[in-house]
Formats: sequence, C-alpha cells, structure tokens
Amino acid sequence: MALALALVAAVGVVPAQAELQLGIQDDALLTSKEPNAWPYARGLGPQVIRYNIGWEQVAPTKPKAADDPADPAYDFKHADTMAKQTAAIGAQSLFTIVNSPKWANGNRAPRYAPADADAYGQFCGVVAWRYSGTYTPPGALAPLPAVKNFTVWNEPNRGQYLLPQGRDGQTAARTFAALVRACTDAVHAVSPDAQVAAGPIASRGAQGGASPLAFLDAYRLAGGPRPQALAFNPYMNGLVPAYMPKEAPADGAITLRNLDQLENWLKKSYGGSVPIWFTEFAWRTAPTPKLGTISPAKQADLLRKTVDLVRTHYSYAKLLVWYLVRDESPTSYWRSGLATYDWQQKPAYGLYATLAAK
Repeated sequence: MALALALVAAVGVVPAQAELQLGIQDDALLTSKEPNAWPYARGLGPQVIRYNIGWEQVAPTKPKAADDPADPAYDFKHADTMAKQTAAIGAQSLFTIVNSPKWANGNRAPRYAPADADAYGQFCGVVAWRYSGTYTPPGALAPLPAVKNFTVWNEPNRGQYLLPQGRDGQTAARTFAALVRACTDAVHAVSPDAQVAAGPIASRGAQGGASPLAFLDAYRLAGGPRPQALAFNPYMNGLVPAYMPKEAPADGAITLRNLDQLENWLKKSYGGSVPIWFTEFAWRTAPTPKLGTISPAKQADLLRKTVDLVRTHYSYAKLLVWYLVRDESPTSYWRSGLATYDWQQKPAYGLYATLAAK
C-alpha cells in the first residue's frame, strides 16, 4: 500500500495526452470532522481533489523565516489533511493558492492583491516544497504526499475575488500576470516537475472585472507568461450543455458551449494548444435562472450531458472538477452536492462514479 501511494503521489494530475479526468472539491466538508465525508468522497472514485490553500489562513501573522515550511507562523494542518487523505483514496491533489494576509496587502481584506507579487510567489514556493514528496515535517516519520499541480489565485476577473480591478479590469489583469509569473517560477524552483495553471478564470467578468478573452488579452499584454495549463470555471448561467462554437453572448462569456473560442485564443496567442482544466463546475438541485428548479434526476441528466459534451468536442480539456460532495444545507444556494445534506445519494452520485471510472 505504501508503495502504491508513493506511485500515485509522484504522478502529475493531467498528463498532456490524458483523457478527461473527473475531480471533486468540497473544502469545508473534507477538512471537517464529519465521519461520512471521506467515505463518500472515496465512493465517487475521483481522480483529482481540488483544495484552496488560503495564504491568509496559513500565515495570518508574518513568518520570520518565510522560506521555511516549518516556521511556527505557518499552519498547514488542513492542507496536510487534504494531501494525506487524497493520496489515501488513490487520487491526485490540486492546490489552488489564493488570497493574501493583511500583513502582505496593507491591512485589507484577503481578496486584495499583495503589495509585492514576489511575496505571494515565496508562499507558493513554500507550499510546493512542503508537498514536494520529499519534505518530512518536524516530528513526523515520513514525508508528506506529493502535490504536483497548482493553480494561481481564483477567478481574478471578478472583483469578488481580486481587488483592485481598475478600469475595465485592466489593473487586475496586470496584477494577475505578476502573480502567475512569481508563483510559477517559485514552484518550479523547488518542484521542477510540477504543473502550474493560470487561473481559474471565471466564465464571465463581474464586480468590475473583464470577460475571459478581454482579461487574457490584458494579461498577455502585461507580460503574463504562457501557462502550462489554463484553469477555467465554465459556469453556464442557465444555459444547457450544447455545442455552440460560434455563440457570442453580449457579456463576452465563455462557457462549455463556445469553449473553442478560448482554445482558439490560446493557440493564436501562444502558437499551440494549451490544456484547459475545468476547476469548478456543478448543477444545483435548486432554482436556476432560465431552467427553473432542477430536480435530482435532472441534475444527473445535465451531468451526463456535460461530460459527454466535453469528451466529444474538447479533447484539449483534461479535467472537470465537480463542486461539492454534499449540499451545504437543505436551503442553501449551493445545493450542488452529489448527496443531500442528510447524506441521501442523489442519482448523480452513482452516475459520477460511473463516469469517473471510464
């Protein structure tokens, strides 16, 4: 078993020629003491589990030795749990490194960019070293499992997640370019075989942010590096999954329907295909614009159609992460779990397990 886990931990999450892999994300549940959390996650058979590492949560006070994962200012307990439990069920970890602490951003909210992108990069490097597969924490008997896949920030083209946005989101794009460069360089300095994806980018801009292609234009103009992969959250906003490559929404949205436009931008900009990772997606069993209330049966139908669409038309899409194992509550907005809050498996639970096994 130990050898098997070591082999799992050493493999990259999305090899260049891989078929579509399915993942899950449910940070609050999977770091809780809920006894059903990991058994239900294991039952889904995901290849990938995504987790957001909040810099402001890991380092609420400034470390004295910021390059040292063992600095007492760092609190990695939740990330350690995620890495260990994910490896134990035979899945790969994908860590999204988000936010900034007050000491790094001028005493502001976590969504504000750090004053120095290199400080964010330094934290990325500490995370990559801790989960390099060779790092043994003080007092431990074995190294932590390897995490070889990372994404930079979360939905930087939405003011909800990155500030300041500036005029038409231009400031955020420039900031993001610096963050991607700093994080990518720092991760590769300590873990050369790791993959670092830019994003995830939101499917549409909001709170002062730009649409995906406008944001990426500004990112590239600001000197943003060619990413190893582009992370993307392709929420549909009430549209059904269908192949509509020429669809041009008024808000500039890129979704699962017109994704070729994003891939064409990547090819034109970088002279070749760039893998796309869908790092957050779901259908909620709740009232949904244009679709009404989605029943559990309809959720399963939409899940099947979503995966069929991606596997049929988007060979460059390597990963699809479903958001939530269990509904947040019986009445919350996020009733996108594959199980209800009281642990009743929805039809999509078994379907997901079947699709993940293909």
